[in-house]
Amino acid sequence: MATETHQPPERPAEASSLAELQAQYLDLIDRYVRRRVPDPGQADRVVRDVFQKAGANPAQVQANPLPWLIGAARRACAQVRRANPLRS
Repeated sequence: MATETHQPPERPAEASSLAELQAQYLDLIDRYVRRRVPDPGQADRVVRDVFQKAGANPAQVQANPLPWLIGAARRACAQVRRANPLRS
């Protein structure tokens, strides 16, 4: 009787961990957000939220990390603008 050993599937070598994503894209996403969210505290929160969402959705991010991160940042910046409309 042959015994089979079941090994877990290998993870792709792409930027899959949150630390790898941050190392590669943090500066770019930070600059993107700061151009659109003038308040430094809010900008920090947006950047943090984008990477938290990326960490929670690794399968979606792995295929195309940069477009996914930019899209998440764009949506988060829009939410901030809607929550804090400019005062005339």
